[in-house]
Amino acid sequence: RFGHTAAAYGALLYIFAGQSVDQAAVSVSCDTTSIQPRLKLYNDVYFLDTNTLYWSKIDLFPDKGIFVGNKEDNDAGEHLFPTLRHSHTSVIMNEKMVIFGGVNENGDVMNDLWELDLKICIWKEIITCLAPAAREMHTACIELRCDDLHPSGCMYVMGGRGK
Repeated sequence: RFGHTAAAYGALLYIFAGQSVDQAAVSVSCDTTSIQPRLKLYNDVYFLDTNTLYWSKIDLFPDKGIFVGNKEDNDAGEHLFPTLRHSHTSVIMNEKMVIFGGVNENGDVMNDLWELDLKICIWKEIITCLAPAAREMHTACIELRCDDLHPSGCMYVMGGRGK
C-alpha cells in the first residue's frame, strides 16, 4: 500500500486509505515488456496497537456505503464516509483523525475535509468556508490551542500539487 496516511493517537497508529497494485487486474500488452498495473484505491481504516503489535481493521461501513438519512430522500447520495482516495493528509486533533484532500478514483484532486471520531468510530464531513485549493501530495500539521478563536487547535495544510 502507498499513498496512505498514518497518524498516531496514544499507543495506536491509524492507517487510512491509499492505493496498491491490483494483482488480479494487471494487463499485459502484446509487447510482453509492457505491463500496465491497475491500481486499487482504499478508504478503509486500520490501526496498530504498538503495545501488542497487533493490527485491526475498523469496520465502519458496508461495501455499498451508508447514506445520510433516508436513501430514497437523498438525491445527492451523500456518503457518511470519505471516498476512495490516495495522496491525502491526516492529523489527530481532539480524539479525531482529520483528513484533507487527495485524489479520488476518477483522478480528481479534492479539497474535502473529514473527521473520524476515534472514540465512537463515526465519520463526519466538515464543511468550511474558504477551504484551501484542491491538492494532493501535500503535508499537514496541527497546533493545539493556537489562539483564543480556535481553542481546540488549528490544522495547517502546506504545499502539494493541484489541478
